[in-house]
Amino acid sequence: MNAKEAVGHVLMPEFEPTMPAAILHTLAKLGASANGAIPFLVEEYTNETNAFRYVAAVVRNQIDDATSTVLPILFDGLRKPDFATRFIIADALCRMNSAALPGIVETLKDGDARIRRKLTRALPKMTLQATAIVELLEQQLDDSNIEVRLAAIDALAEMGPSAAGAVSKLAGLRNDPESMIRLRSAETLKRIQIHAPGKR
Repeated sequence: MNAKEAVGHVLMPEFEPTMPAAILHTLAKLGASANGAIPFLVEEYTNETNAFRYVAAVVRNQIDDATSTVLPILFDGLRKPDFATRFIIADALCRMNSAALPGIVETLKDGDARIRRKLTRALPKMTLQATAIVELLEQQLDDSNIEVRLAAIDALAEMGPSAAGAVSKLAGLRNDPESMIRLRSAETLKRIQIHAPGKR
């Protein structure tokens, strides 16, 4: 399905009021070329009874980077009990700019470790200042779930010398009761320090 067909499908008079997830997925893949569907996406995500409203908001942002417009809706979705909804929103936040920071902070405290881990591991790829990312990752090093903690260590390793601010915190993990935490934090410390300016 090309852009014209996808947008045309959304415009069909007999189309169901609630847009199926398959069409939303197609529009997301089309990106900017699906901008003709924006008015209908707006209708979808402003309808508070629509089961697909949060997905529609995510798709709208992928089409024209309407972060400031869709964030209030996505922040509302983060408070929903449905795991799939929160996971989709967490994935979308990974690709947003600094305006999404309040939602990122909230999602890093999500009750489901899978969501916390996903967002933790994606932090280095976000368009935030390195110091802000390091601070968030340091907090995740104290998470109750070992997979989240390991994700934070790996994220700091990916940042390399930009994560120098976390050296003290990482060094404090040398006596952690979890052997994997001890091993990975030691490896990350070496990576940060070896690649730091002036190091060989």
